[in-house]
Amino acid sequence: MKRLALLLVLLWSAWVFAQDKGTIPDRYMNDPAVDLTRHGKLLMPDEVHKLREDSKGRFDISTLNPEESSDLWKDVFVKDLPEDKNPVIDMDEVNYHSPVLSPSGIFRFNITNSGDGKLYTMMLSKNVHSVLLAKSLLRKIGYQIPDIKYLPRVILKFKNESDKKGFSSYLENVAFAGAAKNWIVEELEDNKLLLQDLVIMDSNHTIYNLAVGVTSDMIQSRRLLSSLAVPLSIVNLTESVNMLRWNVGVKDGNGIALFHDQLPEFQCTWDDARWISRRIEKLTREDWKEIVDSTHIPKAVQMILVEKLISRRNSAMKLFKVDADELKVDSNISNGVELVNGKLTQQNWPGYASRFAYGDPDSPLADSEMRSFLKSRGISTLLDLVVAQINQIPFLGTDIQKINNEKFQEEVNKVIADSVGKSQPQELPLKSWIFPTFRGQLILSRNLVTGTYLGTDNLVQLVDTVGVAVGAGGFVGVMGLPTPLTAYASGEALMMRTYAHLRPVTSIQKSLKYPFKNIMIPLVKRDYGQKLHNAATIALDPNASEETRVAKIEEALKPFKDSMDVGESILITDSLATYAGAKVGAGYEKFITASVALSPGHQVVSRFHVHRKSADTFQIYRDLGNVGSFGLNFTLDSLIPVLDVSYKKSAGHARVKFYQLNLNPKNPDVLKNASLLRRAIVSSSTRDIEEDEKGRPFILKHNFKESSPQLKLFFWQWQWLNSSTDITVTNPKGDERYFRRQYHGITKGRNYQAYVNQLISHWVNLIFERKAGLSEGGSNPGYSYKGSGETRYLTLDEELTQTGKKIEPFVKLSRIYNGWSIDRKKAEKILDDMKQRYRFDFFNAPVLNDTRRIFMYNISLNIFFYKNGIETLLSMKDEEIRQIFRENMQQKNLMINPASVEDADTGVDKFIRFLARFKKYEEKGDSVKANKYLLKALSQAELKVNLKGMIALMGGEENIYMNSRIDGFREGDEDGDKAIVSNSLGEFGSSNILGPVVQVQRQSEMIEGEFFIYWMMTRLI
Repeated sequence: MKRLALLLVLLWSAWVFAQDKGTIPDRYMNDPAVDLTRHGKLLMPDEVHKLREDSKGRFDISTLNPEESSDLWKDVFVKDLPEDKNPVIDMDEVNYHSPVLSPSGIFRFNITNSGDGKLYTMMLSKNVHSVLLAKSLLRKIGYQIPDIKYLPRVILKFKNESDKKGFSSYLENVAFAGAAKNWIVEELEDNKLLLQDLVIMDSNHTIYNLAVGVTSDMIQSRRLLSSLAVPLSIVNLTESVNMLRWNVGVKDGNGIALFHDQLPEFQCTWDDARWISRRIEKLTREDWKEIVDSTHIPKAVQMILVEKLISRRNSAMKLFKVDADELKVDSNISNGVELVNGKLTQQNWPGYASRFAYGDPDSPLADSEMRSFLKSRGISTLLDLVVAQINQIPFLGTDIQKINNEKFQEEVNKVIADSVGKSQPQELPLKSWIFPTFRGQLILSRNLVTGTYLGTDNLVQLVDTVGVAVGAGGFVGVMGLPTPLTAYASGEALMMRTYAHLRPVTSIQKSLKYPFKNIMIPLVKRDYGQKLHNAATIALDPNASEETRVAKIEEALKPFKDSMDVGESILITDSLATYAGAKVGAGYEKFITASVALSPGHQVVSRFHVHRKSADTFQIYRDLGNVGSFGLNFTLDSLIPVLDVSYKKSAGHARVKFYQLNLNPKNPDVLKNASLLRRAIVSSSTRDIEEDEKGRPFILKHNFKESSPQLKLFFWQWQWLNSSTDITVTNPKGDERYFRRQYHGITKGRNYQAYVNQLISHWVNLIFERKAGLSEGGSNPGYSYKGSGETRYLTLDEELTQTGKKIEPFVKLSRIYNGWSIDRKKAEKILDDMKQRYRFDFFNAPVLNDTRRIFMYNISLNIFFYKNGIETLLSMKDEEIRQIFRENMQQKNLMINPASVEDADTGVDKFIRFLARFKKYEEKGDSVKANKYLLKALSQAELKVNLKGMIALMGGEENIYMNSRIDGFREGDEDGDKAIVSNSLGEFGSSNILGPVVQVQRQSEMIEGEFFIYWMMTRLI
């Protein structure tokens, strides 16, 4: 019966871990191990479970030891590590026998020792010192590990030259351990090699050698083995010590994600991890020094490795909630030469195959790149200035200022003549005049753009634009207003066609070498079309093998794929815009001017967009949109621009048709798809794709409204955004789904680039009375040169039925700090402010220790509110809400007694008022206004209560999720081109982790800029 119970538990455990996504659960999951003992008795899993249930969860099963009958472990702590025994010593000569099957990256081979004639196994690997670390750590906490002896050097003798060459080839091309020269110090006579930096062990072990590795079939639900996920993650040193993180993992949802590639194979449970973490907690700093010393690595490497392992140990204690004292960590340890401020500066170490440091990756904004960037900006500015002057040539358009001055002078002359005729002064009458206007405009530019642009998602891209515009309208001049007032009005209809070519940039220097002739994008289109034509029309032998066919198609497509990079886009945009405007101004000479302008308008946009999504996937978008808008603007200028206040409100419709073509050479339709893509690019049309039987598109429809106030004071900038859009998504099968998105946010920051361009334009106008034609760039100041921004926004996404009934609401609140660059001290200040604000340890280690500066940084915090949490909030009584606000008010002084807090101090009245308005408009069926007030309520809560209060408002951690992330290039960090993800709090409250709207966007594979029509709607970031 016990065997049957054991079998059932094993099956249950297998099912539980089949559901796992590579993390250790952060709670008990009814998954006790099969090797636990109590009072000397082995317990069955159901007995362990009963112990816990009978105590109502108070019995901590992580305190139970595994049985000691195995030779693998004893309940002891080793004070002094034993010496590894093996007759082979440094510089001994041994005979090569044969390779041993090993995991990729490890080369194990058998040798015979000339001294005793026995067979032993040697190992070469970049992570050989990680094995030595694991051996010593596991021995310290009671595991019995077979001898693994380190050999600085050994002479390996082969039977013949062929075996010697085969050894080097196997090392590199079969074992993939690395370059042979890392281990082969010298080729000696008589078919011998001098090797360095390796280990030797017995070829046959009576017990598992756990330091070498653990496989899932070994574990069999035994705590003794599954718990090894924790110590083996702590010492998981691949090669570079600089790249070894200061934390061992992060909390991710309802699991713990340790930094170990094979984490799922351990099948580790929460209680298993806590059991072994308690054993690790008992190790002292001296123990860790001894563990590191046993690896025989250089002293400078040992110094920093001790600190990092202790930091990772501290991190594990926090992750698994072990009540332990933190061991002190010196993250800035130095020896003044090879180790400086916690970072190894030497890459090659004599006597070692491992490098221990790789060196920093190339910075995309290093000094040479910065010079190239400034050169690029200079070229772009010069081109803009030249084109602006061309567009002001008289025959290209009406010289409005000249004609207006002439009309004014005519009226003045009439008044003067009248004054002379009547022999008395006459006042200028209030009078207006109107005359027709026209203009032709050349559009030609090349810019290096940071941030999203024209509905694409690349961070940095080279944008070429060419086009023409033709407009006609009228101008109304006015005279006779009280001094110093001036006024005019105008209206125009403008037709425009532009071609834009966007290329993702990995090197600014390389982008400068991109031929200027390619700014003529129609020629680029023709070139791409010709290359696709050549590929689509190749002759294939019907009798050829599949392998030959694929190779020939791949070769034919190569010229096109080499030309159009992944992430590259070509856009053709046609637009028809009509607008009218009136402006009233006042000024004193040219020293100070102020003006107010009104500008209603309407625009129709048609776009064709080809985008290379991946190596073989090409996307085609056909967009159509129209938008009506009304704007109000106030400006105040002196010798420099001072103040600009604007408000814009708009509403419109948009439709996106999305097609995807697969150009994988193995795809049976690859040549047909190449032909369809060629015709689409050449004709800027999707007609041929639509006529294809497989060419049914995703169709996306938006019905949107938005308002956006903006304030600019010198180079400081603030922008608010409120928008709502109803979205209908139709998949290729014709199935429709309905969504609504509400957006509420603000961004603020410093935009020096836009202000300098504005300043140049202002001076050109003051001095030459001409337009400079310089663009101010994007709306987010953090994407500008030397700029920085702070954005806080909320989105409410919900799926609806066809009749408008809500299926699943979801709210996301984000705080984002972004900019051109930030030093470590300021970045850590942002992280510390986040920690103090939310009272949550997002990063439980000095994750920026190796960072000097972060370029193109983006430090974000995201909070997700799920359906059950939102419903819980809406069902709460006012008094419950007031109590939560009183007990969890945001405060810097933690000594304030909640009993002494008044409602007026907490901001709860405003919160309740917003909720009341939400319910009021919800009852009226006005979802747009209702959702706006729900977002304002959640915004108020995040500002006024602490994290504990937010959780209480949502009804528990299962309905809220929060994490943080650091993106950008971290200069000084060998791992600086990878994001750092924080610990998370709470749980994913839905299978649609990021909400229903983002979920369908990702399922459709559409790029974000197209799905959310950022080519027409405003975005803050």
